[in-house]
Amino acid sequence: MKKLLTLATPFTVVAAVLIAHPTLAGLVQSAPEIGGAAPYVLMIMAAGLALYYDRLRITLGLAVAILTFWSIRSHLQISLDNKRAFDVFLLTSTFAPLLLASFTVVPERGVRSRFAMGIYLGFALAALAWIVPVPDLDGSLAQAFGSVLTIRYVNGPLTLAATLALALALVVVLSFYFVRDDQYATVAYSMIIFVGATFVLFAWENISVIFFSVMAVLLIAAQIRSAHDLAYRDELTGLLSRRAFDQRLRSLGSRFTIAMLDIDHFKKFNDTHGHDVGDEVLRMVAKKIGAVGGGGVPFRYGGEEFSVVFAGKTREHAKPHLEAVRSTIEDYEMRLRNTGARNKNQGQGEARRGRRREPREKLVSVTISIGTAEPKPKKAAPLDVLKAADQALYRAKKAGRNRVV
Repeated sequence: MKKLLTLATPFTVVAAVLIAHPTLAGLVQSAPEIGGAAPYVLMIMAAGLALYYDRLRITLGLAVAILTFWSIRSHLQISLDNKRAFDVFLLTSTFAPLLLASFTVVPERGVRSRFAMGIYLGFALAALAWIVPVPDLDGSLAQAFGSVLTIRYVNGPLTLAATLALALALVVVLSFYFVRDDQYATVAYSMIIFVGATFVLFAWENISVIFFSVMAVLLIAAQIRSAHDLAYRDELTGLLSRRAFDQRLRSLGSRFTIAMLDIDHFKKFNDTHGHDVGDEVLRMVAKKIGAVGGGGVPFRYGGEEFSVVFAGKTREHAKPHLEAVRSTIEDYEMRLRNTGARNKNQGQGEARRGRRREPREKLVSVTISIGTAEPKPKKAAPLDVLKAADQALYRAKKAGRNRVV
């Protein structure tokens, strides 16, 4: 569901822009020099953030966007009935989406690696091949594409070639998004939607200025949010991290409850089944804790330990919600594939035919212990309450585990 909402966001923004188009176009028209420069400034700012955060592919994608906007502003401010203008439109609308999609196959190795230097060189040559011939185009490009691929729709300028390129680009980025959960695929998808919408609605006044500015603002916001998540979210579980927890403690009022949660016998489980399975268990437990009700905010405290903060709530209010989490985890069974059950030696395998087969899957489960605490008159500071919750967790472990104390 979250992925589908992510995919719907660019369309929602495009729809909002179209509704507000008369107002936005009027603003651009009232200050044409500022309006024409705004997309460049915003896209350069977004590229600067990508460089700072070491995101090679986003940097390359924004370079393509800047080149695309340059082509539009420098060579497409006349009627597309002009053969040269139509050639530029055909070139830009066809190859920009394909270039944006192509970067999904580029490994993310940072902006300063040797690999990145090679990519920069290749991109520079591609950019020159894009920029240098533009002034000399005379309609021969459209002729080379053929009459079928240059068919224009009745209600718009988009050609069949550009439509096919858009469709192929979207197929590529969506496959990377769903199969590999690739972060750049999300960025490329949004950029392709905005670039495609610009060409589909090319006749609308100042549409390129508006769409490219909005696209750049969204990319700036997305990168800032991504950086925030890196700082304040645990990469393995997706929960808020220890840093976020420490910051939350400093903002609590006089009434709150802190719960400390720990996976029982996790070290033994890890030693038995391996760290990969241990990571799966951590993700499963985090998902269940993340669904805690009652206004609790979950955090990964460290290792196999988690915390939930109930701001403005008493311990009695928090207890049934924590019990529900504990019970859900206790009842959940994970299926482990027994990869060692299949005998790799065919001869031995044949010799064992007729014997009872070893199960190829087995079910495992874990439990958690929980300690809770709330402020007392002489120990009202969050750190004191945290220490009390830790002590309660220790008592839960000592009393037999799998309980709330």
